[in-house]
Amino acid sequence: MLEALEALVTKGDHEAALAIALEYWRSHRHSLPADVVDRLSRRIDRPSLVKKPLAEQWKGFREIAAKKDPADLERLIAVPLPRKWTEAEPLIGLFDEWPDDPRFARWWTTIIATNAVRARSGESRAWQVRSFYARLLDRLVSLGDSRAGVWLADVSTTVPTVHEGWRSMLPETVAALRRLREPRLDRASTAALKKALELLPDRSTPRDTSELLDAVYAAPEELSLRAVLGDALAEEGDPRGEFIAFQLAARRNESKEARLIAKHGEVWAAPIGSWFEPHGRVFEGGFFAGGRLRTFDRFNSPPANVLAERAWRLVTTLELGYGAPLDLLEHENLAFLKRLSLREARLAELPRREWKLEELVVDCWREEGLRSPHPLWEARDFPRLEVLGVADPGEAAAVAALEWLPNAPVLKRLQRVILDIYPQNAGPWLLALAKAPVPEVQIGRKGSWVFVVRRGPEGTLSRLEVKHVRGQRSPGSVLQHRFVSMLNAVPEDGLDELIVEQSSTAQRLDRAGVEQALTRFPSLRTRVLPWDLRPGAD
Repeated sequence: MLEALEALVTKGDHEAALAIALEYWRSHRHSLPADVVDRLSRRIDRPSLVKKPLAEQWKGFREIAAKKDPADLERLIAVPLPRKWTEAEPLIGLFDEWPDDPRFARWWTTIIATNAVRARSGESRAWQVRSFYARLLDRLVSLGDSRAGVWLADVSTTVPTVHEGWRSMLPETVAALRRLREPRLDRASTAALKKALELLPDRSTPRDTSELLDAVYAAPEELSLRAVLGDALAEEGDPRGEFIAFQLAARRNESKEARLIAKHGEVWAAPIGSWFEPHGRVFEGGFFAGGRLRTFDRFNSPPANVLAERAWRLVTTLELGYGAPLDLLEHENLAFLKRLSLREARLAELPRREWKLEELVVDCWREEGLRSPHPLWEARDFPRLEVLGVADPGEAAAVAALEWLPNAPVLKRLQRVILDIYPQNAGPWLLALAKAPVPEVQIGRKGSWVFVVRRGPEGTLSRLEVKHVRGQRSPGSVLQHRFVSMLNAVPEDGLDELIVEQSSTAQRLDRAGVEQALTRFPSLRTRVLPWDLRPGAD
């Protein structure tokens, strides 16, 4: 049998060779013939379904699966399942009458690891999906492919929602898979299977992309590895490849990125995304990169087995709310954290070490605020710090911050100060920072508008750039009020240039109101406003 396998592989008759490899695997349940099956499967060139609309993909999936041709399985596995388990279960059920196949193990472990199928009504009724995953886990054990134990070993067994109880079954399943004992193969069979693997170098889809993914996690800051992975995924028709390319491009297509995140973001954020607030999740370089850590009834740091997930190595942004623990910052998987937001009062609780943070935002939480000498006066623990932010300062906290921040030595090495305040409160801050050495001051961080005041040629904060935060929607009256409030907060002799980002939101500004506010600035030399660029503008 195996002599015929080698001859067919050499000849390039991959479909006939696949039939022999499958027959041998079913009688031996060994990883060597399973690997041969995987590699042969990826060399069979049949029309892909994944570039069609989803409804057509699923229709074609049913028609092809009914034929029970093992040569079709690879292209069927590539089709994304419906997110609702009630729609996904019938598609997987089409394979109940298929003979056992080691490729099922690869497919099912991917579904489990990515939490690809969810309950009909979201997390609030996620208990409904338990039977779906329980069935997959049982079938994995009965399939007898010992490789699945390795593939599932890194999947988190704890999530911050009690409803996904099926994950509590993972340790038992992994243990059962690891107890599987492969039969002993004779030397001739082992040599023949290894020869077949040599003739079929693995240069294709899931195993190759798996190796590329391992490389990305091993070197989170090496973006070239992500680009290579994105190309490999794009060749498979995986939308993640397109998303990685978008996020690595010199000119970003944020609207397309937003659509892909809305459609696939929850899956791409797995397995750690559920520990973060669903709104404001951050993706960078095509991967989930953090956001605001969720607050539960009794806030606890993610347990050790969750923090052990290698996905934390790609988290660069972390916002810790009220009561959030700081011990997780000491975990080695968070060594690549670049942006951190936390309460100002907790700065003294941070572990003392040389941080790699590039941005630090302190949330005053309407408290009185820390006075000089402030922990960030020189920020010696943050040698890479480029951006320092102050968020939500009440009156007392603002007074305290204005006592130390304008003269702090740390400003000499900063590129930007972020003030997450209302525009009408910006006046005292701009006056205080007018002579500070920082190149620019940003007003606003999460609201509908972001105002960036930059230093002009004369060294004064005289250039105002106005941008709209994508995804933030506000009534036109609110946009107008904030815009005019910002203009009124700028000193009369403090505006030489005004540039408003051209967008549909900027078009909603009231021209008369803005022009009236601009009469305060006789030195305004350059202006770019929506109506300045309209045909026939004055």
